[in-house]
Amino acid sequence: MYSVSLHLKGKKVVVAGGGKIATRKIRSLLKEEANITVISPSVSAEILHWRTEKRIKVYEREVIPSDLKDAFLTFLATNDEALNEKLARSLPPNQLVSVASDYKCGNFSVPAQLKRGKLSVSVSTSGASPSLAKEIRNDLEVLFSDEYIQYVEFLDQCRKVIKSLEVDHAQKETWLKLILEERFKNEQETREEFLAYIKQK
Repeated sequence: MYSVSLHLKGKKVVVAGGGKIATRKIRSLLKEEANITVISPSVSAEILHWRTEKRIKVYEREVIPSDLKDAFLTFLATNDEALNEKLARSLPPNQLVSVASDYKCGNFSVPAQLKRGKLSVSVSTSGASPSLAKEIRNDLEVLFSDEYIQYVEFLDQCRKVIKSLEVDHAQKETWLKLILEERFKNEQETREEFLAYIKQK
């Protein structure tokens, strides 16, 4: 399995299914501002709520292969395993499809993910045990607290400033390593002082 991060803003994503798995997938996709279409004879109350808010399109009927045409991502999460497999086989090999009932029928899977602002940590067992991946993700929540939201934002600001400076490469590397020290993770005043310092260079 080859791990990548995808920019989904405005991309067409089709979700076949309206149960718990589909709802969970949609919840994550909404955070990425994808253009989501849901097709299922029955859908959860949460999915109906998102439709009311006009955040997604919902068609309450059986899905057919033509519904999946031109989708950037397709999630097959109906409660009919045979239908999921049939739909997956109908797609061209270059179209990204995830099959909830059997990951081997698709060509990608979504890892368990921890997000802290711009920090994203993904855990995958390549389909062997999604439950283990979730447990590891939960363990990481303790290691990477909400403090990392501001810290990673600070790293991003510093990197942009440092890259723009007319100083030698060695000095840039020294600063980029320096800001990984523990004091910058925990002390906002230290972060602000360093950022002000390099902006004066």
